[in-house]
Amino acid sequence: MGDIGRKIEDHMVGYLVTEGDQMDTRQILAELDKEIANLQSARALLAGSSASSLKTSKRRTMSAEARERIADAQRKRWVKAKKLTKFPGKK
Repeated sequence: MGDIGRKIEDHMVGYLVTEGDQMDTRQILAELDKEIANLQSARALLAGSSASSLKTSKRRTMSAEARERIADAQRKRWVKAKKLTKFPGKK
């Protein structure tokens, strides 16, 4: 068993001694999963690869002309929708 294995064994022996009786296997596995998650996030931060929640996405920029074309098209849709909702003979 390597150095890490000995550390894990020492860590788990500490749990068993402090609890008095042996811990349930599910509890041990849950504790290991927490430790693994913590170590993975620490490794990701140290390695420079950020977690998915920390990633920044590159935003696209739109020209003023493109925004104006989109706005004009939307205004035309609003006018068309307004005409369709009017009833004949009403003012």
